[in-house]
Amino acid sequence: MSGKDNKITNAFVEYRDVLVRALLRLSVRPSDVDDILQETLARTLEANEQKRIDHPKSYLFTVSRNIVFRDQKRQSREIQWEIDEAVLESNDAPTDREIYYRQMLEAFWKAMDSLPQNHRRAILLRRIYGLSHKQIAKKMGLSVNTVEKYFAKGIKRCQDVMSRRGYGVEFVGERTVKRSHKVDGKGGSNE
Repeated sequence: MSGKDNKITNAFVEYRDVLVRALLRLSVRPSDVDDILQETLARTLEANEQKRIDHPKSYLFTVSRNIVFRDQKRQSREIQWEIDEAVLESNDAPTDREIYYRQMLEAFWKAMDSLPQNHRRAILLRRIYGLSHKQIAKKMGLSVNTVEKYFAKGIKRCQDVMSRRGYGVEFVGERTVKRSHKVDGKGGSNE
């Protein structure tokens, strides 16, 4: 092992426990942590062969985080594929309502894909996993106020994207309702 590889390996050994905690905060299953750590070290050593890494600790954390995000994105695609397959295998022809909601769901996922990673993660942890803002803040290593901002901005952006696609959806508290517009006598609208 060369001296430059030794620097990487020493940093990996020194910060391994911190890396494990960081991975667990990113919602990684404990059973997957060792695989991610192994891949992180291998990629870092490989990158170090191409160009010397001056800050191995930062590089290790960045590589591990990127591996987690790549895997989460892949899992999201697999889930969507399974949903699509289940819909296609259905014996009943889809009704107009089912088609509408399927297209609406596709528009929602496209809106979610347009969000920054932290905004998307805050929404998923809140809406899918049902975590409180306080729990999300702890998991993401942020303040509750920051999580609330990410959540609110992400939801607002999703609303805007979906509205532009013709899906008048409004998030009220923890419920989703369709927007209704009433026209007053002056030509304006009241919501």
